[in-house]
Amino acid sequence: MKKIYNHFAVSQTHLPAGAFLLPLVFLTLISFSGLVSFVSAQTNVEVCRGTKEAMERLKREEQEAITLAYYKSREHEMRDHLSKLNKAITNGTLLPFRELKYLSDSTRMTLTKEVGKMTPEERAAFQRQARNMIVQKFQEFSDATLEELDQKVERISQQLKVRKDRYNALNCEAVLQNRTGTTGTCTAEGTWTQITDKVGQTEWRIDPDGKAKERGKGNADGKATLSGRTLQIDWWTTNGYSGVYKWILDESCNKSVSGDLKFHTGTTGTYSSSVTRQ
Repeated sequence: MKKIYNHFAVSQTHLPAGAFLLPLVFLTLISFSGLVSFVSAQTNVEVCRGTKEAMERLKREEQEAITLAYYKSREHEMRDHLSKLNKAITNGTLLPFRELKYLSDSTRMTLTKEVGKMTPEERAAFQRQARNMIVQKFQEFSDATLEELDQKVERISQQLKVRKDRYNALNCEAVLQNRTGTTGTCTAEGTWTQITDKVGQTEWRIDPDGKAKERGKGNADGKATLSGRTLQIDWWTTNGYSGVYKWILDESCNKSVSGDLKFHTGTTGTYSSSVTRQ
């Protein structure tokens, strides 16, 4: 045993200085590499998530700009239609539903579903709301030329393309799916309670197919979609109101960190809103 120990002691004298630090340095590099990989993965998730949310926002802005450009290109026709509406409202008469043009998609859905259920009073109220919506559209594009609106559409489309290219280059679909797989699947299905400034509190029940039903206030019908952590409900009522709720959910997918309600018809305005899963 003494001979072996002496041999080991002699061997030590032939090792370069700092040789015993090499394993420690190697382990440190491995740990640092793992930390870098973890941080990089986390960064990719945040970049992908932010890019996806930006794409969704730009898609909405693009659609709004396209709609305004469409209305601007038919400004004279819209003025004629507005004149008919004003005359009908003044005289207390009802226009055929096919003549209530320039309505949002959600309002058209309301008309398709509820045309046979509306009373004459409700139809008269709806005409007034349709007129208000057209007046609002005039205000939105009154200071812009058709060329400027077309340029806005093109600008937003280019911004959207940049985000899409980044999203695809980072393989964000797979990145976000892996992230969801490690933290649990986020679903919209269930019962949610929303509270909106100056509007109040209601309950929304969302089915697996996205069909949504409100309990309270206008008892609206709606269509819910969940993209990443963005929960959206496009809704409409039988008396001509419509709009969209949009909330960004937290990591638990059970409550919002931000959100708002935007009215399309019936009234105007955007209001701060929150939502919590029951």
